[in-house]
Amino acid sequence: RSGTPGGRARRKSMSLSRSPERPAYIDFSSDTTDFANQDLRGTQLGSMDMRGCNLSGSDLADAILTNTTMNRGRMVNCRFAGAKMEGWSCKGSDLNGSDFDRAEMARSKLSKCCLIDCSMQGTNLFRSDLSYSDLSD
Repeated sequence: RSGTPGGRARRKSMSLSRSPERPAYIDFSSDTTDFANQDLRGTQLGSMDMRGCNLSGSDLADAILTNTTMNRGRMVNCRFAGAKMEGWSCKGSDLNGSDFDRAEMARSKLSKCCLIDCSMQGTNLFRSDLSYSDLSD
């Protein structure tokens, strides 16, 4: 990852399974950070650098986001139900109205996040950092 000029981590691309409701390919290698309203159910996004991304309205249910960095992102009204998110980092992100039901989020970094009206039923937050986050209804 660090083999790029200036020491910046190289962004990854991923290919998705074909179905009528989702694209065949999403390119995370460009400077584009707007991936709003995408169907990303069950996709593998582990260990990716997606800082500043916009995934608002996207469905990431059962996705794998282990050790992924999404700091300062916008993920309003996203669905993360059942996602594997151990070690996920989204410091300073807007997650208003998102669904984290049954997500595995142990050791995640959610400090300074806006988590207003989020659903977290059955979510594992063992040793996660929620310092300075807004968890109000």
